[in-house]
Amino acid sequence: MKRYLLSAFLLFCVLSSAYAQTGVGSGITVTSPQGNSHTLSQWMAGWNVIYPTNTSADVTTINNALVGRQPVKMAAGTWQVCSQINVPPFRIIEGTSNISNPGSNGPQQSNGQVIVQCPNNGSFSAGQAFFALQDSDVIRGLDIWCNFGSSPTFNNINALNATSVEIDHNNLFWCKYGVDRFSNGSIAGHTAVFSQLAHIHDNLFYGQTDRGIRGDFSNGGFVSDEVYGPHNDFVVVANGNSAGSAIYLNGAASVQIVGDRFEDAPWGIVIENSGEITITGNMCDQIGCLKLNNVSASIVGNTGHAVNFGGTTDVAFLGSDNVQMSGNTWGVDGAPFYTCTSCSLGASSTINERNVAITDTTNLFADAFTQSVVQPHMGSNLGDIANTVSGVSALSQYPGSHVSSRGFTPSVSSCGSSPSVAGDDTAGIITTGTGAPTACTLTFAVAYTYAPVCTPNTSSTSSNASMASAPSTTAVTINLSSGLTSGKIYYYCIEPSPNLDPAGAGLASGWSTTNATLTAAAGTDPLGGGTAAKLTVDGNNNRHRITATAAAGGSTGVNTMSGYFHAGTGSLNPVLVAYDPGFFTSTIGAIFSITDGSFVGLTQHTGSATIISTGSQSVGNGWWRVWATFNLGLVPAFPEVQVAQGFNNFFTGNGTDNLLVWGVAIRPGTLP
Repeated sequence: MKRYLLSAFLLFCVLSSAYAQTGVGSGITVTSPQGNSHTLSQWMAGWNVIYPTNTSADVTTINNALVGRQPVKMAAGTWQVCSQINVPPFRIIEGTSNISNPGSNGPQQSNGQVIVQCPNNGSFSAGQAFFALQDSDVIRGLDIWCNFGSSPTFNNINALNATSVEIDHNNLFWCKYGVDRFSNGSIAGHTAVFSQLAHIHDNLFYGQTDRGIRGDFSNGGFVSDEVYGPHNDFVVVANGNSAGSAIYLNGAASVQIVGDRFEDAPWGIVIENSGEITITGNMCDQIGCLKLNNVSASIVGNTGHAVNFGGTTDVAFLGSDNVQMSGNTWGVDGAPFYTCTSCSLGASSTINERNVAITDTTNLFADAFTQSVVQPHMGSNLGDIANTVSGVSALSQYPGSHVSSRGFTPSVSSCGSSPSVAGDDTAGIITTGTGAPTACTLTFAVAYTYAPVCTPNTSSTSSNASMASAPSTTAVTINLSSGLTSGKIYYYCIEPSPNLDPAGAGLASGWSTTNATLTAAAGTDPLGGGTAAKLTVDGNNNRHRITATAAAGGSTGVNTMSGYFHAGTGSLNPVLVAYDPGFFTSTIGAIFSITDGSFVGLTQHTGSATIISTGSQSVGNGWWRVWATFNLGLVPAFPEVQVAQGFNNFFTGNGTDNLLVWGVAIRPGTLP
């Protein structure tokens, strides 16, 4: 033991003769023979601290430091890098100083700490970068500058065909791309053909001429399982370049764009030919937020403001897209929220938003409305939503309170010779054929889920119209009291919403209570009547809830639960919960804000249950209608209403806090 202690002492003495020391303890400063210094804690921790000269020698200093396995600390100052630095795998490069601030009046190098730049654009080839990362590299805390106005062909950082890289807390200025994740199956020296598992967060992207982040592919490569965010800020990226954007993805899968900010440029996020994309919690300010072309995506909780700098719309659909959209807040200042150019939304798409305005440049917003729904709120302008794919009618409310129906035209038969029909499944006009028919059969273009309620009448004073029998889901036969040649039959059919609420709108019966009381006819309901029920918590530390005594729902496991809620005392939030007949084998709940109806979060998630979409609508006088579409994987479902304090639905009650409840229902499918 003494031998080892003596060896350690001699080693310390040798190092002390080469390095001057000042200070005490971990604050000791170690000074190298070259006059550079770093703290003893950095030295002992194994960091290789290197120092700039602002000359061409800086490239050699960085490359030499990367030969070893030690993480590299680049000291504050200006580093002159005029050729690409190829970072070996499993390396860490970090700036030593606090992250710099670009300044309130635009970027200035005087605000920087660890500055990487080349005064004359250097010897970079097109597509190269200051730093080229490989697998499991980390780079953080640097200011990397191209020269303003130089139209560079190179990038701030490349991570081509690299996996598990982390790029964070950098300020990236003026290059062609900020971070390039291009994946090319034929990149020389790369054995992998994909760019995967990157986490890019807490960076400033400023003034890139083409893209802030690019994820693209060729020759069998692909980009997948990436997270871009949170806290990336993209400012004037691709300004004046209509083909550019802050983030661009093509051929990507399982990419999350979360909690980023996009400012002052034509487009924030442009995605093509990609699937399993999640876009949530982002802010688009004075910018077109999303442009999608053949994309499958979940788009939830974003905020958009598309004006100035070329922004003309918040969301543009350009191809065959499948989207789940809810909880987004768009502010257009005269620009439409959505535009559709030769687009076709897929059968599983839903757009559940508080405000919807659509400009359809091809007179087509081609949703498969049997499963898709554009869920407007009263007063929204849906433009001309015509369905030329599945033909299911869609009702739209136009300014001035006019309601319009759009859909495929049904067919008419057994109605004399050469009858015709104009309209759709919801409303239209039948012109009877010759031969004085006494009945006509209208076959719907697309079958209803539930048999509709139809009302026919005629233009004739001598022949009245009536239903021969109750309509089916596929057709309705209309009887005439006398023969009618070339006459008009006006019809109106609408599918009823099957109220599967076992207690009716006022919840007077059919519900059991747990750690709560339910008082019928305790308040003014949304229609102005007095049938609203009051759910009051007791004093227990538990979940306070009411549960339907009978199960309901469809045979596929996909159901939509909805209800109307009004704040009582205590600002309790409503919680919609559904569970299977096996009692909590598969369960899921959605919490909503009683203040603004927004979706707050999930609760009681067990088994394979999933939330497909959520939505809300203000119906006036403080009432919110909220809904959640879920798949339990098991059928049918028991609906349950709980209350929550903020996010918490398991709390100690006070015996007085309450929530007004009305019209809770659950129905098969994706429509509330």
